[in-house]
Amino acid sequence: MDRNITCDSIWIRAGSLNAGNASVPFQSKLTIQVNGDRFDPGYVFDETLAANKVFVVTGKLNLYGISPATVSAKLTNNALAGDSTIQVSSVSGWKVGDEIGLAPSFFKSREYEKLTITGISGNVVTFTPALKYDHYGDASVTINNNYGTLDTRASVGHITRNIKIVSGPDAGWGYSIIVYQYW
Repeated sequence: MDRNITCDSIWIRAGSLNAGNASVPFQSKLTIQVNGDRFDPGYVFDETLAANKVFVVTGKLNLYGISPATVSAKLTNNALAGDSTIQVSSVSGWKVGDEIGLAPSFFKSREYEKLTITGISGNVVTFTPALKYDHYGDASVTINNNYGTLDTRASVGHITRNIKIVSGPDAGWGYSIIVYQYW
């Protein structure tokens, strides 16, 4: 069954928040929405941390969701501004309606793109909207020699997940996740 948790802040203090486990991932949708306005009152978590719209973990957070077999792939052909298809190294587990992120190329760090898959044929992915920027791709890595491997092809990441932590509808004010320790 799908679950939604809506809050201004969460503090997993000494207990735990669990969804699925390593061998049996959570199968439904879980959305944790952190709401709040920039000027809302905050909470004091310790002498060095007071904030609003925050997710703090001092206990245990165990979220195991479904991810596709291919989480990240490389472009195997150049993708140019205006294109609505790309060719990638693998699409295992991707499906129509999923979102993907296309990394920037050519030292232009802000030229990343978020796309929605509208079709898949082999390793060719059709999407919307059309690309705004050029992205480098090739059939193989850039350099592979005795010193190592250099692969400058743009990465394509599958970003659709069934477990999400999202910001509320308030515009322009994100949230923070703070993890104090690992178990």
